[in-house]
Amino acid sequence: MRYTFLLTIFFGFITYFSLSGQTSQEFLLRANLKQEQGDFAGALNDFTSAIGLNPNDKYLYIYRANLKSLQGNFNGAIEDYTKAIELDPRYAIAYYYRGNSKAEMDDHQGAIDDFSIVVKIIPQFSMAFNNRGVAKIKLQDYRGGILDFNKALVIDPKFAMAFFNRGSAKAELQDHLGAIADFNSAINADPKLAVAYHLRGFSKILLGLRSSGCIDLTIAKDLGRAEVDFLIKEFCQ
Repeated sequence: MRYTFLLTIFFGFITYFSLSGQTSQEFLLRANLKQEQGDFAGALNDFTSAIGLNPNDKYLYIYRANLKSLQGNFNGAIEDYTKAIELDPRYAIAYYYRGNSKAEMDDHQGAIDDFSIVVKIIPQFSMAFNNRGVAKIKLQDYRGGILDFNKALVIDPKFAMAFFNRGSAKAELQDHLGAIADFNSAINADPKLAVAYHLRGFSKILLGLRSSGCIDLTIAKDLGRAEVDFLIKEFCQ
């Protein structure tokens, strides 16, 4: 009995010193594994432990922020992205992710400000131009959005979502022919982009091309775009 008691104490000490001696890298690896397995709470705790051991590692804040964003905790994510930026004011990806989180919270001007910093640091970052354009559209700056989508497409001429977003902006400006041309390009780049068929179909209908528009709406529905049902009932039956 005494022997068993002593063994329990011994292994207890071994476990304690093993855990207390873990490095931030070990906590990081364990956190990533837990996140992959869907244990977000456990992953968050391990990211926090890693930061506690190495509070000046900007990457650790990004890992934790991305997890918070995945959980819908955008305020928490923004705090961590901001901390990473404080550690490295030219850390472009932190501004980019923070801009995305701000956009999720409808702080579109804040998102624009962050994406603007990103493209100054990395002028070839097509996604940052695209996302800044989307934020401008949310603020009804359609022409400003189009300029950003143009820049994204110069960098990446096969960027399907940039074509789609530019087409959406043109449609808002009642340039339906221009919108259709962009939706065509979006579909050529990504033939399964259901929303592009949806808006191309609606633009065609607005131009009096009902038959062709209804074909597009049907394709969109077949690709899983349930939102087109009311348009099909209204214009195609």
